[in-house]
Amino acid sequence: MIKGVSKPGEITHLGLSNRLLARIGALLKKNLHVTVAALEAAKPGTPLEALLLRGEVLQEAATLDGARIHELALESAVDTPLSIADDDTGARVLCLADEIESADEWSGANAQALSVVQPATIATRRDTTTPGNAADDIFSGDHLTRVRLKLMTSANAAERIEALRVLAFSPLDAADKAEAILQALSDADDTVRAEAARLLPGLGVGADVAAALGDLNTGDAVRRIAAAEKLAKMAAVPAQELADGAVIVCAMAALKGGVDRVLKLRLLELLVSRADAVGRNAARLSDLLRVLVGLIAAANKTGPSSRDLEDLTGISQRLVKEIGRRHADSLLSILKTERERAADFAVEAFLLAALFDLIPIGHPDENALLEWSAAYLARDTEEGRGSRAIGAWMSRRGGSALQKLCAVFNDATPG
Repeated sequence: MIKGVSKPGEITHLGLSNRLLARIGALLKKNLHVTVAALEAAKPGTPLEALLLRGEVLQEAATLDGARIHELALESAVDTPLSIADDDTGARVLCLADEIESADEWSGANAQALSVVQPATIATRRDTTTPGNAADDIFSGDHLTRVRLKLMTSANAAERIEALRVLAFSPLDAADKAEAILQALSDADDTVRAEAARLLPGLGVGADVAAALGDLNTGDAVRRIAAAEKLAKMAAVPAQELADGAVIVCAMAALKGGVDRVLKLRLLELLVSRADAVGRNAARLSDLLRVLVGLIAAANKTGPSSRDLEDLTGISQRLVKEIGRRHADSLLSILKTERERAADFAVEAFLLAALFDLIPIGHPDENALLEWSAAYLARDTEEGRGSRAIGAWMSRRGGSALQKLCAVFNDATPG
């Protein structure tokens, strides 16, 4: 159970400033306690001390929650993940996020002050196995597994951010940390994505890329559009795999969350600039196709001749074509799967057009493609943009396409 400081004697050995000691007493009067572990990191002149001395902490002591303390911590440049919990008396306690995770299996009586654990002892996974090292328990495999699970499944954005920060500052290797950050960059909540972007420089991603990704998830639409345009231009410079992956998953998450028309087009332009990187990951490519299909289906509801649908289809076709130039086999398989479950005329036309780009005359799949396209045209009751495009593709295939059209003529929809 989390337990906060209630007596001065519990923290006399920490060397805290008189101002902070007075603040702790004031917080106690408002029923907000602070744990010894948190105060160990609040030595004079530290960001955590500055956070605890902020007027907002005292003013909001009665209502302070995990999300708010995280917001204040970011403003104070506090790297240590913090949270708010309840102790067994019902008092509210400001504590380290790690304390909540380990409360059930970590005995305070057996713990030693964090000040005796040197940073170097938790720098690598190997070092944490040293007998008697407190970090061995704090960053145990079981503990980190639970933290990863929280990052993926918690319904609370603040908790997911806390989990991300724990993983980022843990002794995990770079590959595991990158996986956690990419998971957070694909989060549905833009505050989680913004936090993940701030952590990227720690893994070698350029500060300019990280800053632009942060802007992509914060502020107004103008700022986000500018960030998307900046990231698209950065693609001209050879980028590392993690930087490309971060840009891609972040852009896709923003598209899934729903953005205005202009930003939507800028995000798709951004993905065009990373087409090669998108296609290298089959799972990511499949996810992208589902995103595009969803966007086109939604735009089609505003009308088959709407400008939104026209612009969206145009940039989506460009994106798929760029991916197909480099990863034709992977893309072909995914397009055929998506076509089988397409329930929207605009979506089906988009997928058929993409397939025509990938399936040349004489290709083993050409016969099936012509049959699908003829059936599509036979069902059409209005000569819309989609049917005209597919008709144009069919006309380029000559007699083979004509035979398929004649075969479906008798069953075609009148109109």
